[in-house]
Amino acid sequence: EALPPRRRPNPRPLRGGHHNTLGSGAVLGQVGGKLIDQRTIHRFKAIYDEMKRHHRWLTGPDDFPACAILTGQSGTPRAIGEGIEAIYGELAHQGFAKSNQLQTVANMMYLAPGSAREVAARAAAFKARFKEHKVRVYQRDWDELAMLSILGEQPAPVVKRVVAIRKELAEIRPRIEKATTFGLAVGIAFLEFATAPQQGRSVSHAKVLMNVQSLLAAQQAALAAAGAAAGAAAAG
Repeated sequence: EALPPRRRPNPRPLRGGHHNTLGSGAVLGQVGGKLIDQRTIHRFKAIYDEMKRHHRWLTGPDDFPACAILTGQSGTPRAIGEGIEAIYGELAHQGFAKSNQLQTVANMMYLAPGSAREVAARAAAFKARFKEHKVRVYQRDWDELAMLSILGEQPAPVVKRVVAIRKELAEIRPRIEKATTFGLAVGIAFLEFATAPQQGRSVSHAKVLMNVQSLLAAQQAALAAAGAAAGAAAAG
């Protein structure tokens, strides 16, 4: 008797716990809160697959928020993936170490106007300016560095404002950890510059800034959720 034909296995689903929830929320933001259609879902996975094609071991659930934001950008998934990879390569050329964090930064900076080389050069310029102010930018701070570079402002006034805000934060009691003050100062400065009236700032650029805020918020929430989950596991 002939054996029944083997059933094709279902495609392996993307798994990621709280990253799935954050990614879904970001997609909803891109479609204006409407019902997410199959085309958007397929585009989300296609973008993720392109990231995976370039960086098999770096790409994972922590990239879901970026994939969700990128579903709302123009271009094919392949073009988006190659654009991110070009930025990744240019950032590495500027001295940023190749890593999972660098991929996160490249995902963010894809939203910025300009070529991959221009975008990476702006990030390097911000890093150099902070060094002049004796502020060391660690790898954990690269996403904030990317956020500032997307503003489209000259590094000097932005960095000066971040340094000033950080000094003010250092006076707050109870004392805020020094590592935390950098992220807070960058966030405050970003909002100040992003919302300031400026001639020539287009609606599309404003949308870029909002997308960056959404992406950074999703990534920070993911880190917080992962930390809480690790703490709960340790306590159990």
